[in-house]
Amino acid sequence: MDCARGWLVFATVILLTASWTRTEARTWHVLPDGSGDAPSIQAGITAAVAGDTVLVGCGTFYENWIDMKSGISLRSESGSAECVTIDAEQQGPVIICLDVDPTGSIAGFTLTGGLFQNGAGLLCENSSPVIAHCRFLGNAATTGGGLSCDQSSPTLTNCEFSDNAADAGGGLACSYSTPTISDCTFSGNWGAVVGGGMYLWHAPLTLTDVTLTDNRSDGAGGGIYWDDSDDAGLVNVNFEHNEAMMGGGLFAEDFTYLTLVGCRFTDNEAKSAGGLGCFYEPTLTDCTFTNNSATLYGGAALFGGSPTLTRCTLSGNSAEQGGALMCRGMSPSSLTTLTDCTLSGNVATTLGGAVYLGNSDFSAQLQAEDTDFLDNVARIGTDGYLEANCTAFLRCCESESYQWQGDGEVTIDDTDCGTIAERLSWGRAKTLYH
Repeated sequence: MDCARGWLVFATVILLTASWTRTEARTWHVLPDGSGDAPSIQAGITAAVAGDTVLVGCGTFYENWIDMKSGISLRSESGSAECVTIDAEQQGPVIICLDVDPTGSIAGFTLTGGLFQNGAGLLCENSSPVIAHCRFLGNAATTGGGLSCDQSSPTLTNCEFSDNAADAGGGLACSYSTPTISDCTFSGNWGAVVGGGMYLWHAPLTLTDVTLTDNRSDGAGGGIYWDDSDDAGLVNVNFEHNEAMMGGGLFAEDFTYLTLVGCRFTDNEAKSAGGLGCFYEPTLTDCTFTNNSATLYGGAALFGGSPTLTRCTLSGNSAEQGGALMCRGMSPSSLTTLTDCTLSGNVATTLGGAVYLGNSDFSAQLQAEDTDFLDNVARIGTDGYLEANCTAFLRCCESESYQWQGDGEVTIDDTDCGTIAERLSWGRAKTLYH
């Protein structure tokens, strides 16, 4: 009887000790010379259990296919990307996240030398890890050179994507995913087909405080190519010196509905749509387009739907046609709306210094209110050129005159200045103004 009682007490103590041990978080130290608690980063992650931290000492690690898991905090000793470099040496992806939930986090690493079909720097599938203060440098893939997410919702904060390459999404590619991306930079990435900085497909999300600089695509979307995403938001996103055939800064199509607030497009280049190209119903508020250029159409932007611009400034942009804006009629209701905007110093080498309204499947329409057209330059139509059946309604009292030409119709409403509004063809407008 006493023996049985003794064994029961002993078993209880062991059970309580085991329970205490499982709930006590541990930090696994990993050092470059292999002398830490685990000989490698992967060994540290494998040994860790939920709640543990794998703390990596500063230095360079040559590892690939590092398999992250939920519940683990993987971070560098200083928390800075400069502290730890993980080089995959073109032997596969650097890190993979498969079915990792938001309790898994990665912070303070440079991921480089990855080579894989998708996500050479970091591959996320059905995962939602938290990623902060990481740098994705010099990785190459077919899709998502720096990072690829498929059916995933990772959170990326204060990350840098530089000099990565892919066919689609040199820096990052996401499909059927809703990542959270803020305070990140994308520079010098290349998308051979689309999306030098990012490729987003079926990816409704909002980018906040993101900068895209010197990214390039041989196709569309030097900075970002966004496709088939019904809720695409950008807040304080800066596009500068990006380049593509179509949409030097950003190109969106296939039912992608953009909302841009406080975004800046500067010195981007393309064959068409120097800064922005979009064929649906984008809404732009407090955005600026400065010194963007297109070889053919739309130095600042090319629109094919019904864009709405409020308190936007477009200056110093250039193209062959539509120095600032090229607007095409893609639906019966294609209407470009400008409210309290300024279009100044834009240049078209042929038609429409500020705006070109053209026909596609339908005729384009423009409505501008409290909008200034100043010092724009073109061979024909310094402020605007209208193809046949296109119309413009202008209520802009502070400008002295409008230089609109072409075969379309212009309505000038100076009611607030004491002038009776008239509906004019260009021939009648010339008679009155000259």
